[in-house]
Amino acid sequence: VGSDLDGKKGSSLDGNQHVSALFPIGSRSGVFVLDSGHVRLQEVTVKARNGTQAWVPEGLVLNTQVVIYPDTKLKDGAKVEARQSK
Repeated sequence: VGSDLDGKKGSSLDGNQHVSALFPIGSRSGVFVLDSGHVRLQEVTVKARNGTQAWVPEGLVLNTQVVIYPDTKLKDGAKVEARQSK
């Protein structure tokens, strides 16, 4: 599947996340997180965003790897292999 895992390991201490990792889940937002070689769909709370960063104060644990630019075919539980983002 054509997605990248964010080599920066998820959110920073202040809750910032790259907006390309976020996608809508109904009225909320979600990300795919890496969990033992598979992706897991995780709902998150987005409080603010600009063109490149989003403030995600709830839903992610510090140092969690997330998928950036997730392919539309990526599904919860899919097996993935981590690679560094460019």
